Amino acid sequence: MSLKESELKYYKKELKSMKREVVQRYNNQTVENNEDSHGVDNHMGDSGTAQYEQEKNLSLKENDAELLQEINDSLEKIDEGTYGICIDTGEDISKERLNAIPYAKRTIQAQKSYDKGRNNRGDKSPNLHSDPAETIKQLNSEQDAFKS
Repeated sequence: MSLKESELKYYKKELKSMKREVVQRYNNQTVENNEDSHGVDNHMGDSGTAQYEQEKNLSLKENDAELLQEINDSLEKIDEGTYGICIDTGEDISKERLNAIPYAKRTIQAQKSYDKGRNNRGDKSPNLHSDPAETIKQLNSEQDAFKS
C-alpha cells in the first residue's frame, strides 16, 4: 500500500498544523514562565512550588522538542517519498495508525518491540538532547522560523 498524493498532502497538512500547535504552546509557556519569574519568594513553600513548576515546565518543553523532532522527521520523509514506511521493518504503516499518530515511524508491532527493548535497557528517547539547553534552542529556532 503506497499512499496516494492526496493522502500525502493530507498528512503534510496535519503535521504542519501539529507543528504550529507545538510551537504556539512553547511560546505560551515561555511567556508564562517569564511572568512567573518576576515574583519574589518569601516562604519556603513558595520556593518549593516555584522549583516544581520550573522542573515541570522544562519537562514539558523537552516533550515538545521531542514531538517537534518527530514531526520534522515525518515532514522530511514525505518530501523524500518514504513517509508511511516502518523504519525497522520496511513494511507499510497502516493508515489507521497514521491517522491516529501522523508522525509514527514504526508499525504497531515494531513499536511494541522497540519500546520493550528500550524499557529493558532503560534507554531514554534518542531524540531528546542530553542538555536541556539544546532542547530549548531547538524550540526557539522553530519559533523564529514561524515569525519569519
